[in-house]
Amino acid sequence: MKRLTDILKQADVIRINGNSNTSVEAVTFNSKNVAPGSAFVAVRGTHADGHAFIPEAIEKGASVIIGENIPGISHAGVTMVKVADSAKTLGIVTSNFYDNPSSKLKLVGI
Repeated sequence: MKRLTDILKQADVIRINGNSNTSVEAVTFNSKNVAPGSAFVAVRGTHADGHAFIPEAIEKGASVIIGENIPGISHAGVTMVKVADSAKTLGIVTSNFYDNPSSKLKLVGI
């Protein structure tokens, strides 16, 4: 479990509506994998726009929604985070959530 403020470090956040200190149990960009306490990152894909799945993520118990186009309607207990680039933010947020694992790797080239 991490705090939202911790996983948003170095992300290009435009606005936060709700509790920025809320707990996050998991991070996902697939609404089918949302569980209570999850952060759902809405990412535009080539065939579908993740923003269309925000209502499903909220219904499944997401405590945080991160995206470029955040709905104007607020939902009790859900923190909405508007960012400049959802895909880039997804990488930053997941890296922060898992304690930046790539910083612990040694890379040797030959």
